Amino acid sequence: MDRRAATHLGSTPRRHWLIAQTEGRVSGEAINAATLRRRWLLLALVFALVALPLTVAARGPGVLPGDIEISRVIQAWPSPALDRLAVAFTASGSVWPGEPLIAAAIVVSLLVSGERRAAAFIAVAALAGSINLLTKKIVASPRPTTDLIQVIQIANGSGFPSGHAFSATLLYGAVWIVLPTIFPNQTTCRLMRAAVVLVALGICWSRIRLGAHWPSDVLGGILWGMVVLSLLTALFLPSILHLRVKRGPRPSAR
Repeated sequence: MDRRAATHLGSTPRRHWLIAQTEGRVSGEAINAATLRRRWLLLALVFALVALPLTVAARGPGVLPGDIEISRVIQAWPSPALDRLAVAFTASGSVWPGEPLIAAAIVVSLLVSGERRAAAFIAVAALAGSINLLTKKIVASPRPTTDLIQVIQIANGSGFPSGHAFSATLLYGAVWIVLPTIFPNQTTCRLMRAAVVLVALGICWSRIRLGAHWPSDVLGGILWGMVVLSLLTALFLPSILHLRVKRGPRPSAR
């Protein structure tokens, strides 16, 4: 047997092993993507089933039970410092210039670092915040008034669902999802995720503290934001999953 034939025979098992590993990896990615997609779609359905009754109840001129009481509890402690903090959170989640500038900065930084799929996901999630305007027109619920609670910051338009809560859930929820692709270190990723959640919750809290929204408005914004975020995640999931696998360890050819 010549050397060429021996080399060919010796390399055949290794080639077969590499092919099997590649096929298994691709198959595993497909299975994971399909499974996770179904879970996110199911999550969107669950949030929608919770949001729909609340939306129906909020429609019209009345105030939902518990809104006044919860708002008064959140506003019970007079504090100029808390009021200024609430104004700052609200400004960061405003239609302009707060949230668009923050979203643009995140997208640009991701593009510069080469994370194009994550950047696209964040950009679409941020733009999807405009969907909330249609829901507001359909529900046409009132905002808080000074005869019921303290109104520190006057806001115009319908109340339900809160645009700040809706947009914050979309933007910071999308950031929360892609953070593992940006920060492979688990400790760093967890700290960043906690910070993202705190910012989103701070924006939601500020709307009630300032008397710009009822608690049910904020809850509705979070729920509908989760519906859209879950649908977008299911749509972008193969790309996001590919990003995570790309950073993972490769099988060694032993």
